[in-house]
Amino acid sequence: GWAPYLRTKFTTEHKEVFKAVIYACGLGCAEYYVNGEKTNDYYIDPPMTNYEKTVLYRSFDVTDKIKDGGNCVCILLGEGFYSQSRVWDYKGFVYGDVCAIAKLVITYTDGTVQEIVTDIDNWKYKYSPITINNIYGGEMYDCRLETPAFSQFDSTDAGWDCVIEDLTCKGKLTPCNMPPVRAIRKLPAIKVSCASGKSDGSWIFDIGENIAGIAEYHLPQSPKGAVYVFRYVEVLSKGGENGYADHRSIGAFATQCIQQDIYIAKGTPGGEIYRPRFCYHGFRYIEITGIHDLSEGYGKMPDKEIVTGIALSTDFKSAGEFETSHADLNKLHKLMINTFRSNFHGFPEDCPAREKCGWLGDAQISVNWGLYNYESVTAYEKYLEDIRTTKEVYGTWQMIAPGKRGCGDATPLWGCAQIIIPYILYKYCADSSS
Repeated sequence: GWAPYLRTKFTTEHKEVFKAVIYACGLGCAEYYVNGEKTNDYYIDPPMTNYEKTVLYRSFDVTDKIKDGGNCVCILLGEGFYSQSRVWDYKGFVYGDVCAIAKLVITYTDGTVQEIVTDIDNWKYKYSPITINNIYGGEMYDCRLETPAFSQFDSTDAGWDCVIEDLTCKGKLTPCNMPPVRAIRKLPAIKVSCASGKSDGSWIFDIGENIAGIAEYHLPQSPKGAVYVFRYVEVLSKGGENGYADHRSIGAFATQCIQQDIYIAKGTPGGEIYRPRFCYHGFRYIEITGIHDLSEGYGKMPDKEIVTGIALSTDFKSAGEFETSHADLNKLHKLMINTFRSNFHGFPEDCPAREKCGWLGDAQISVNWGLYNYESVTAYEKYLEDIRTTKEVYGTWQMIAPGKRGCGDATPLWGCAQIIIPYILYKYCADSSS
């Protein structure tokens, strides 16, 4: 689960750049950097597919990031669903090791073209400070292992080794047409309390409502090597202010792990900011241990401003608005909006905490809502392709698509998604191609 950097350095042809585009796929998910700048604000991308049938890639315009002279392209790889090695029957769920394919196409104003491609001769790798990452269980970030200027041309190559060719068979490399997952809302913590009712170094932060996503932590100044543990739950054990984090609420009995992120501090004067990259959780409450007050130890109540919840979802554009004179109807609509957004991260999910699976029954029940409220056609077209390729893998329709957790042949209320979703798309769009 250790996330690696892959990078290459190259020199431009000392001519004016007209356009530069990166075409890239990092499996299971990836971040891309050019000369120290991140190319996009996507999370856990590309979307999950049946990787033995289809692999999705994105394109990013990086014209403004290319320099005259020396340049560096870097990819940071996370497990995602492709190399998920911890939850369920993990040995049977791994498609392969994390890997990437990319091509940077630089077009100059004189019409000439320069291409930088992934190969084993010019790319090197090094492990990042993300020493553990899992789409279900969370990640660990160790500041002591950071590589300064990891995506800069003038950084040292010491400690970087040659990459190797990935020979795992994969499906057709296909452009991704659906929107990416992005941060869609921020929810500052509204309350902080001590689970036991007394100061013991463990604090419960409440962001006010249940979301799917991550959190951003503005941590106080800490000793170098100080360990922070963030554990996510949907409810507290007692239901009251001093309840304990109830890990049953996020399905720990099924996944055999709790959902947590761990941060090991650098010791920066004035404090540090941490935001996980390659995971997401279903939660309202976060239990934090390790908050230090350098003058008073663990005894001082921390500021609630330490925590901000960040809701993640496929970034659909709204198709309209709903408002009535009836407060309860408006509230119900908002609850359904939040529920739908919490259960779409590249495909329609059954839940964002425990399974993160594309159950066909859940998808066919919610498709009408999704199309009525959001411009989500391309996402459902992608999901129909997931259903079709799942059938190709297993020989018949499955309860879940995509992925290796097929969970058996589809019974009628699940298998009918192959008919209902195309029919609803046809009703909304008059498009018979699905």
